[in-house]
Amino acid sequence: MLAGISQCDPLNLIYFSWAAWEPLARRRYGALACALVKSSIISKALYLNVPLNLWARLKRPFSWAERARLRYLFPRREHGLYVYTPLHPLPFRFQKANARVACGLTKLVICLMRLRPFLLINNCPHVQNLDPALERAVLHFVDYDDDFEVVIPDDPSDRSVVEYIRAGVSRTLGSVDCVLAVNGTLAAKAKPFCPNVLIFRNAVNIEAFEAARESPALTPVEISGIAAPIIGYMSRDITGSRMDWALLKYLTEQRPDWSFVLVGDKKRDLPLDLETARNVHVVPAVPFAELPSYLRQFSVGIVPFANNAVSHGVDAVKIYDYLAAGIPVVTTPIECAKEFGELLSVAPSKEQFLLAVEQALANRTPRADAARIAYARSNSWNSRAREFADIANTLLASRNHSPLEIASSPARPVGNQ
Repeated sequence: MLAGISQCDPLNLIYFSWAAWEPLARRRYGALACALVKSSIISKALYLNVPLNLWARLKRPFSWAERARLRYLFPRREHGLYVYTPLHPLPFRFQKANARVACGLTKLVICLMRLRPFLLINNCPHVQNLDPALERAVLHFVDYDDDFEVVIPDDPSDRSVVEYIRAGVSRTLGSVDCVLAVNGTLAAKAKPFCPNVLIFRNAVNIEAFEAARESPALTPVEISGIAAPIIGYMSRDITGSRMDWALLKYLTEQRPDWSFVLVGDKKRDLPLDLETARNVHVVPAVPFAELPSYLRQFSVGIVPFANNAVSHGVDAVKIYDYLAAGIPVVTTPIECAKEFGELLSVAPSKEQFLLAVEQALANRTPRADAARIAYARSNSWNSRAREFADIANTLLASRNHSPLEIASSPARPVGNQ
C-alpha cells in the first residue's frame, strides 16, 4: 500500500494526453475518461493537456491545438470532468525553469481538487517534464493508442525529433504498471519494455447514435441536394497522411454517377483532380451530436487508408461510428480490420475496392444493418470503461487497495504476435 493512502479511499483519474481536449467525447482520449466518470467507476477526473508555451505566439500564430489548450489555463469542467493546461511562462531556452513551473502548477491543481489517490492514464509518454507531479499515481497506465513517433512529429523525416520521441516513449513504457495498446502492432512494440501489455481497442459513443435513431430522419442541409448513392468518408482531418488519394481518385473516375462525400476539416487542399471533381463534395466538420444524422445518409462508409506507417497504428474510430449508424463498410487491409470479421469488406486493390462498394450497395439488408448496430452496442465506451475497471482491479488487488466498483471481461492479453 502507498504511504498515506487508505485502501478505502475512492480513486480519481488523471488522463495526460498529447492531443488537446476536444469537447465532443468521441475520440478515445476524451471518451474513455468521460465514460469512467459517467459510470461512477472513478470519483473525479482531470484531463491534463501538455504544457503550453505562450512565447510561441511571438514567433508564429498558435496552431489549432495550441488555441484549444489556451482555453484551459484554469481548470474547467466539461462533460463531467475537469480540463487543465499547465503553463510554460518563459522562453523555450529556459526548459528546466518551465518544467518546474508546470510541475508546481500541476501539483497545486491536484492538491486543490483533492485528486489523490489517483490512477494515471498516460497518453503522452514522450513528455516527461510533468513526471514529478504525477509520480504518486496508485497505478500508471500508458494508453498506446497510436504510433507516437510517427503521428506526433510535424516532419516525420526529422530523425532527431523521431529519436527524441522514441527514447521518451521507451523510458516511460519501461516504468509503468500496464500498457493499453490499441492493436497488435503497437502491443508488439511495447512488449520488450513492459511485461504487462494488453490490447484495449477503441469504441463508440453509442448513445448519440441511439438518440439519432429515435429522432425524425431529417437530412442535413449540407447534403440534402446530393444524389444517391452517397459513398461517405469522415475524419477530423480529411486530408490526413493516412489517405490513399490514388484509390479515391480511381473510385471517383470509375463511378461518376456516385456521390463521394467527405466530412471533416480540410487542413490542406485535396489533390487537384479531386478538388475539381463534380462528384466529390466536402462538408466541413460538424459537432459530434450532429454526426449520426450525416452518417445515416451514407449508402456505404469507406476507409481508403494507404498502406503506410501512419496507418499501421490505428484502430479506426470511424469504423465503429459507421457500424453504429448501421451502414456497410469497405476498407483497405489495415490491421484493425480483421478484428471486425465479416462486418467489413476488406479490399487490397483498387479494383477489388470498387467491386466491394458495388456489392455493399447491391446487397444491403435490414438484417445486416441490425448486426452492425448490435456490434457497436457491445463496443461502447461504457463497456470499455467496465473493461478498464477489471484491468485496474487486478492490479489494485496487489496493492491492497479497494477495487473499483464496476468490472467486466478483461482486455485480451498479448501473446506471441
